[in-house]
Amino acid sequence: MRLQSYSLTRIWFLLGVKTCLLVLLVGRLAQLAIINNPEYSVLAKGNRIHSRILPAQRGRILDHKGKILAETEQTYYGYVFSDTKKDLGKRLDQITKIIKRPVHLQGSFVQRRILPLKENLSWEEMAKLETNKVPGVFITPSSKRSYLVPEVFSHVLGYVSPPTEKDDPALQHPFLLVGHGGGLEQIYDEMLRGTMGFVEEEMDSKRRLVRILGTTQPEEGQDLVTTLDKGLQEFTYNLLQEEGIKSAGIVVMDAQNGAIRTLVSQPSYDTNAFVQGISTPLWKSLVCNSYRPLFNKVVQGQYAPGSVFKIVMALAGLRSGVITEKTTAFCPGYIDCGGRRFHCWAWRKGGHGHVDFRKAMAGSCDVFFYQMAKKMKIHDVLRTAADLGLGTPTGVDLLYEKSGLLPKPTWFKRRQFGEMLNLSIGQGRLLTTPMQLAVMVATIVNGGKHITPHLNCKFFTQPAQHIKDTANLSVLHQTLIDVINSKDGTGYGFRCETSEGKNGFGGKTGTTQVSSISMKDRETDRINNKAEFLRDHALFVGFAPAENPRFIITVILENGGWGANACRIGQKIIRKLIS
Repeated sequence: MRLQSYSLTRIWFLLGVKTCLLVLLVGRLAQLAIINNPEYSVLAKGNRIHSRILPAQRGRILDHKGKILAETEQTYYGYVFSDTKKDLGKRLDQITKIIKRPVHLQGSFVQRRILPLKENLSWEEMAKLETNKVPGVFITPSSKRSYLVPEVFSHVLGYVSPPTEKDDPALQHPFLLVGHGGGLEQIYDEMLRGTMGFVEEEMDSKRRLVRILGTTQPEEGQDLVTTLDKGLQEFTYNLLQEEGIKSAGIVVMDAQNGAIRTLVSQPSYDTNAFVQGISTPLWKSLVCNSYRPLFNKVVQGQYAPGSVFKIVMALAGLRSGVITEKTTAFCPGYIDCGGRRFHCWAWRKGGHGHVDFRKAMAGSCDVFFYQMAKKMKIHDVLRTAADLGLGTPTGVDLLYEKSGLLPKPTWFKRRQFGEMLNLSIGQGRLLTTPMQLAVMVATIVNGGKHITPHLNCKFFTQPAQHIKDTANLSVLHQTLIDVINSKDGTGYGFRCETSEGKNGFGGKTGTTQVSSISMKDRETDRINNKAEFLRDHALFVGFAPAENPRFIITVILENGGWGANACRIGQKIIRKLIS
């Protein structure tokens, strides 16, 4: 009886365990079949139905005469759909054997199961792959961005490249190229990119195409017609190469409406290298380059304007009545103030002697402006600088533009008076960009109208009359013509004439001090024989033709020495403009 009772107990226990297991199994089946049905249906559909994008053909970029700067070429992309790393390796080996060259992938298997081939496929390679039908390998028609003269337009156009983590999540597609680099490709990316299409495909368990379920065709991007002049841009770029100039920025724009004709930053880089993703060694070489090839010196470079700021001082003095055309001063080569001696650049020859306003401006006499600064109110100087566009971005259609630095009046109250003297010759706590200086000069020579620099031909804002004191602007305009065309001018050696025999251009040279200058440096004339990155910057702003200006130019040569060096480069570009 005891044995029978023990057997019945064990039987009931086993039946209970089986019943519990059965209940759990039925419950799990119910969960999978009923509760989680929608989730697993989506996953099953995802394994069976594949949606891939059809990239739109990107719009071209043209200069103002219709010459092509960037275009797209018909090409094909291949991508591999794989569930395991082992399958992925097999499919890559099959592709290599068919097209007879090695292939590489963008990304890794850990990131996603759909991986694009890094290299574009030619028509012949595409045909071979379509003929052999490798499971899990798909071909999609696309286009490849091509820059005709990549180094020449690198900073103004920027480039396209695969999307990064910083881009819109909606753009995170393997075959989509997005505008980067801060140029027109990025500013007008949405317009140029167009609208991508889609194809829905049904596949079998071996990743072979069964049928196409539906197609949405892409819409091509729009062309962008710029204000640029391809010939002038190439001339400017080649000039810098021929002259052996390592680091510079040059902009030429229309004096009346701000249309930019050329914008070059030296050194440049190959924008085509970015299209399919730049290699790590090449990227490091660009980032570590001391001359900053990825840096747009025209809109991002901030420099003390040096003697070019005397334009602001002169207008502020004329507007406030501190000076007139007939104001004179004596320059012995220096001035003493607050226990310090402030030198004129012409100190070695005993200064400029007796000068009036026009001679002081033409010869860039520091002492004349030192003496004027002692009588000026800082508010008048800073207000005039702001009226001419300094201290704020110009609004050009390029990214990462800097605003420069215009000190607040309160800053001078806590400093020695010598700071005002430094400001009068464009040194001290003052920074400007080459683009800002171009707008400043345009405002003076176009009769006081404020213009907005732009690269898109469709962009246009009516220039507003910003400075109404046209009489003083006219006086200042004439003194800037003297800088180049009078014997007292610092740019007299670079004067040229128009085809009608009139003065070719006017402007102002500037030398921007980078490191301190000791008395020994002055006595031994070592000012511009220092180590390269301690030499002064050379600066020139100009306009052409001299009497009725159509073009504005700014030239900055980093560590280029005397301002006359920048004037020499500017003159060659101006001769090209007016010839």
